[in-house]
Amino acid sequence: MATSIEDLTLFILWQEFLHGARHRSMFASYQYLYSLLSPTVCHKSSIRHAIRSLARKKLITIFPDGEINLIQLSKNGKGEIMQRYEYLRQNNIVTSTPHMWMIVLLDVPESKRKIRDDIRNHLVQSGFKQWKRAVYLYPFRKENPTNIIKYAEKKNWEPYVQIFSTDKSLFGSTDEEIFEELFKTDTLTSKALYFMDQVEQVASQLNKKALNSYQRKSSYAKGQNLLAEMFSIIVNVAEQKHAHVSIKPSTLLSSFKSLCNTLEAYSSFE
Repeated sequence: MATSIEDLTLFILWQEFLHGARHRSMFASYQYLYSLLSPTVCHKSSIRHAIRSLARKKLITIFPDGEINLIQLSKNGKGEIMQRYEYLRQNNIVTSTPHMWMIVLLDVPESKRKIRDDIRNHLVQSGFKQWKRAVYLYPFRKENPTNIIKYAEKKNWEPYVQIFSTDKSLFGSTDEEIFEELFKTDTLTSKALYFMDQVEQVASQLNKKALNSYQRKSSYAKGQNLLAEMFSIIVNVAEQKHAHVSIKPSTLLSSFKSLCNTLEAYSSFE
C-alpha cells in the first residue's frame, strides 16, 4: 500500500467526524477500525500502533468507556485533515465544458531568464497548462481559484505578464477540444469510476443470502482491500487538485463512506 496505515486511520476518523456531526455522535471505536482494515489490510496490532501514534501527535483523543476505547479527532487532527483533504468536499470540478478561461501571456526577455522560469513554475503549480510557446490556460467555472493576479502583483511581474479571461473560443480549436488536449485525466477518472463500481459489487455480494461462508469472507477481504485502494485514489485526487477529474469529490467520499458502512455491517453480522 502506497499510503500508511496511520494516514488511512486518520482519514477514516475524519469520515466518521463528518458523518457523526450530522448525527450528534463523533466517536469511533477500535472495533470499528478493525472491521474495516483487519485482517486483510493490516493486523489489529498495526491499527493500535497507528492509534497510539496519532494520539502522541495530538491528532486524536482516546476516551476509555468501560471495556471499549472510543476515539475522536482532536482540534489539531481536524486542522491537519482539513488541510490535506478539504478540497475533496468541494464540487467545483471542471468537466469538459469550462465556463471561463484564464489566459496568461508571457513576454519575458532572454536576459530575465530566472524571472521567466519563476513565472512558468508558479503557473504550472497553480494548475495552468502551456498551450502555446508563451500562452498558459486555466479553466474555471465562477471565480479564478489560483490567486494568480495577486501573486503577480506581489512579485512585480506586470512588465512581463498579461492576464485575460474569456468565456469562449471564437475561432480555431473549440473549448472542448482545448480542454481535452490539456486537462483531461482519463487514467485517474477511470480508476475512480472502477473502484466506485467495485464498491457496489462488494455490497451486492455481501447482501446475498445464498453465499456460503467462504464466498462471504472472500467478498469481505475484497472490500477491505478496496477500501485501501480507494484511499490511494482519494489521496491522488487531493494531491492533484488541478487535474480536473470528471467526478465530484463528494461523490468519491460518499462511495468511500458507503464501503465503510458495508464492511461494518458485515462484521457486526458475523
